[in-house]
Amino acid sequence: SFTVYRGQGLSSADFSEMVKSQGGLLSFNTFLSTSKDRAVADRLAESNADNPDLVGIVFVIMVDPSKSTTPYAYIREISYFFDEDEVLFSMHAICRIRSITPTHSNNRLFEISLSVTDDSDKDLCILTERIKHDSFSFNNGWLRLGPILHEIGYSDYAIKIYEISLSHTIDEVTKAAIYKQIGLIQVDMGEYSKAMLFYEKSLAIFQNTFPLDINCLASCYNKIGDLYFRIGDFSKAISSCKKALALQQQSSTPDRFEENTSYYTMGYAYYRLRDYTKALFFFEQVLSIWQQLLPNNHPDLALSYNSVGNAYYSIHDYPKSLSFYEKALTIQRQSLPSNNPDIATSYNNMGNVYCRMGDYSKAHVFQQKALSIQLQCRPSDHPDLMSSYRNIGSIYIETGDYLKALAFFEKAHAICLHLLPANHPDLISEYELIGCIYYQINDYSKALSLYEKALTIQRQSLPENHPDIAASYKKIGCAYYMMGDYVKGFSSFEKGCKTESQ
Repeated sequence: SFTVYRGQGLSSADFSEMVKSQGGLLSFNTFLSTSKDRAVADRLAESNADNPDLVGIVFVIMVDPSKSTTPYAYIREISYFFDEDEVLFSMHAICRIRSITPTHSNNRLFEISLSVTDDSDKDLCILTERIKHDSFSFNNGWLRLGPILHEIGYSDYAIKIYEISLSHTIDEVTKAAIYKQIGLIQVDMGEYSKAMLFYEKSLAIFQNTFPLDINCLASCYNKIGDLYFRIGDFSKAISSCKKALALQQQSSTPDRFEENTSYYTMGYAYYRLRDYTKALFFFEQVLSIWQQLLPNNHPDLALSYNSVGNAYYSIHDYPKSLSFYEKALTIQRQSLPSNNPDIATSYNNMGNVYCRMGDYSKAHVFQQKALSIQLQCRPSDHPDLMSSYRNIGSIYIETGDYLKALAFFEKAHAICLHLLPANHPDLISEYELIGCIYYQINDYSKALSLYEKALTIQRQSLPENHPDIAASYKKIGCAYYMMGDYVKGFSSFEKGCKTESQ
């Protein structure tokens, strides 16, 4: 084995991300020029450390030729810089970040210890398998172009390539694979009915292919399950994913990623059906598999911790919920930029738990952190921003500060009005809540106006004898009563009572 050195500058932002990735993998996406002479690297790093926008870095790279398969060459004799004693590595050299330590001479100069990975590196193998799984392995070059075109936003061109290929393809398995790819694109385009047709064509071919390709068949069922979930048919989503899971369990070489897809979709389907105990079971299955397949700081692992935390939150086990949210946040702060929306989600989740536990000061701190990120990375009318405003407003309601609560709920309401039609049922709760706040601060006329708007939508979307309509009549009655209009107040109460008795 031997050691080489590289000196360079990194922006402060890139250096911060590298610190978070300590222990993980680092890929050099160009040819990597290094030197056997430490002094050469030191000079380059020190020259960059003088720039206030950069951090000086000395990479100390350990290479074991008996394990590493990364091509390299000692090029001193042919290098333009003869005195640099250069060793050149090929593109995409992958190293593990062993340690990051400051030098004693300069607080803007750091030494980063790396080791070139070998093909048996566990994390690298996992990453490679995931890339293979996410990249559809067509043999035909034109068909390989389809996923790339879709990824960069040229979905229509991708579909045209697939359609032309279908007209020239006689192999049924290849046709099934193309149908599935077209289905995936249609899903991303929101064309769910078209996507279902292509998924079903793909499924029909795989069902009649011998020998039976269990993994491909399971993948089709998972795709159909995901589609049913998207259109809100959660029972059918569960049924389809159960078929996929049963097939995976029969396979001698099960695809663990597809297995996890089944658990994931079933977990969220049960969650939407409010069967939180079953949702928790499937979320824990997802987490167990990700813990086996992914590095400890992988963002998908953080999402899984959040899912388990959500299930515990929904069954009111707040300490366990908080524990899983904290694990998710720890990973996200190591692996994601500080303004990533997923971090905002974790802050939001933790704020909700603290609110439920009655610790409103901590709840407020975390919800403010979530809001700060949302304001940086979301458009002003994004639903996540609306949720953040509501969550902070709810904390102020719990602490009795109705004026501050009103300010945040009105911001949320403005977004809601922008996103939804004027008579959308989701606006009912908005009008009722803001109306209640106005009632609490003794502005009864505004409360009355909002209660009446809620009632108008309710009468359009609910049966006349629905208990929510009865409740709205009574709220309107209370507002009239507090305004001194006892006749209208009594009339509204009477309507509420009649509605209840129907």
